[in-house]
Amino acid sequence: MKIILNAEKNVQVDLGTISSNLNKICKKLNFQVGKSLFEINSQLISHPKTYNSLSTTIIRETNQYDYALLFTDKQYDNNYFFETYENKAIISFYGWDHLTTLSKNNGVVHFIADLIALKIDNSVRHDETTGCIYDFGWNKTAIDLEMRNAFICPPCLARITSKNFSEEKSNLFIDLREMLDILGKTSKWNEDIVTYWNSLNSSNPSITTKKIKEQLSSDIQDVYLAHNSADKPLIEIICDKLKSKGLNPWLDKEQIPPGRWFQDVIQDTIKKISSAAIFISNNGLGRWQAVELRSFISQCVERKIPVIPVLLPGVEEIPNEFVFLNEFNWVKFKNDINEEDAIDNLIWGITGKHPERH
Repeated sequence: MKIILNAEKNVQVDLGTISSNLNKICKKLNFQVGKSLFEINSQLISHPKTYNSLSTTIIRETNQYDYALLFTDKQYDNNYFFETYENKAIISFYGWDHLTTLSKNNGVVHFIADLIALKIDNSVRHDETTGCIYDFGWNKTAIDLEMRNAFICPPCLARITSKNFSEEKSNLFIDLREMLDILGKTSKWNEDIVTYWNSLNSSNPSITTKKIKEQLSSDIQDVYLAHNSADKPLIEIICDKLKSKGLNPWLDKEQIPPGRWFQDVIQDTIKKISSAAIFISNNGLGRWQAVELRSFISQCVERKIPVIPVLLPGVEEIPNEFVFLNEFNWVKFKNDINEEDAIDNLIWGITGKHPERH
């Protein structure tokens, strides 16, 4: 999905830094900054009158994208933050300094996340203030809590993950979770998200940036995916499917820094996972030796971490060298890794709850 961002010249936001960094963390979404001059000639924004009075250059440019987010400091006549018309949303920062101490840059990311959340599922909006991205926000001061919480509440998460979404919406959901994660971490520290990104890329990052980075890297992850590197393409697909269901998997390609010894990282990681999935294919388990795997599983059992053997397509039973895995209930992909029953059973093993399917 291609999204264009633009702002009136007096609005203090750094759309260039925001778009470039969101492009780094998003798989499905692609952000560009508009080049045409965007301005609203009236004192108040009204829907759809203001949208219909936009310049032809803005309309021509925005029509090349799936979504256009246009930021202004002017007020809506109904005092909303935004309304949408066709593929456009004019977003108002009117009275921002009276609503929150957070930067408008954080607000930009929040409103992007808000609109993507509605794109994924627009069936429910909370009337009450919960801090969930699906809050309607009748009281505009709740925007501060929404940016600092930046999460999807359990009922909304259960509703979304129970739906049989298209691949496009599943990927959008992964991107949404990534945006909310970085927005929440920076906002809780009262940090301008652009300042954080700029400091992160500098040779001397600030103390706050280091703390946010540590927090991002220390979060508990739902499941560790143990596998043979030869099966990496298959495991990455399964990893994305789990992310699309709201889970936070640990995949060594993403989490092991260059130069770190595999076993050392595993010892650190076991303290931060809630379950472990052991993927077995005709390629075996690669760098996992039977003794190492038995030790790893013993630590999981000691810590009461569920262990889930997963048989990939082509494997009919657990190999003799890993016969001790027969102690656990296993998940089996019979023909390919897109089998919904197998994915549901894997999620069941990870969370202890069987996903509802509609």
